[in-house]
Amino acid sequence: MSSRIVLALALGAMCVAPIMAANIVQNGSFENPTISNYYECVAASSQTCASVYTIPAIPGWTVGGTSVDVVSSSVFGGSPQWWSEDGTQGIDMAGTPGPGSLTQGLTTVAGLKYTLSFWVSSNGGPYTNSLTVDWNGIPLETISTPVQGTWQQYSFSVTGTGSDTLSFSCPFGTDAGALLDNVSVATPEPATVALIGAGLVLIALRFRRRY
Repeated sequence: MSSRIVLALALGAMCVAPIMAANIVQNGSFENPTISNYYECVAASSQTCASVYTIPAIPGWTVGGTSVDVVSSSVFGGSPQWWSEDGTQGIDMAGTPGPGSLTQGLTTVAGLKYTLSFWVSSNGGPYTNSLTVDWNGIPLETISTPVQGTWQQYSFSVTGTGSDTLSFSCPFGTDAGALLDNVSVATPEPATVALIGAGLVLIALRFRRRY
């Protein structure tokens, strides 16, 4: 194999590797369970939803506050982008009624950096200071949402402790508020590190042979 081909393969591996990542959030796009109405309410354990369309739980997540709504265009019609950024379902954090919160415990590697990413819109809106995101109980930001049909991505660098808690909460006690979708907490897979290392080794060998 020529030195130019070796060098090209090494550089290619280094360029492709960083886009590979593993999401450790369960049900981050809220596609489970599949709902049968355009919104269905999930109440905290001691609360009752005002909506007659209720479901018992959102797998992977613990509902707090009063309630949150799973929303979808697949049974209601309209543009899918009104309700979800990824897939066909999202979450209205205001619930019926709100306020609501979602929490998920995550198993991480202590000291490792992760990228927390999620997308935000509105059920109507825009709404000022309508969503707060916490990492281990520490607020990262309180977000003002864009108008319905417009999705905005937020990303934060967080550090794992081994066992971490991701939370979203809405301060509104109304029936419409911030929409949340496509939540991920990810770090490059071990294969990514291996590819970068292999690329560097090949480059080093190329220049060693040359000089």
